[in-house]
Amino acid sequence: MKTRILIVDDEIEIGKLISSFLAKYDFEVLVADNAETALDIFDKERVDLMILDKKMPGMGSIALLEELERREIKIPVIVLTGSHDVPEMENAIKNMGYTNFMYKPADLYALLDNVKNVLYG
Repeated sequence: MKTRILIVDDEIEIGKLISSFLAKYDFEVLVADNAETALDIFDKERVDLMILDKKMPGMGSIALLEELERREIKIPVIVLTGSHDVPEMENAIKNMGYTNFMYKPADLYALLDNVKNVLYG
C-alpha cells in the first residue's frame, strides 16, 4: 500500500506542483485547497502525512490542527510558511506540538528529503 500524503494549500498551483513531484517518487498524493476539504478527506481516506500551508483564508491551519486533535487524528505534519508570516501564528502552531516548518518557496528536493525523514526516520 502506497504512503498517502495530503497537501493542504489554498494556492492550487502549489498543491499541484508538489503533488506531481511527490507522485514521481511513488507517493499517493491527495490535494485540498482549504481546511474544510481536508477534513472531508480525513473522514474518508487514510492519510500518513500532511503538508500544510500555514496561512489560509477561512478555516486556517491552526483551526484545522485543533479539529484534528479534537478528532484524535495524530499524523505527522510539515508546515509550509512564508518568511513574511505572522510569528504569533507560527508560535501557536509550535505550542500545539508541530515543529516541522519549511519556508516557501520550498525546494522540492529538500521537501522530499523532509517527507522521507518524517515518514521513515
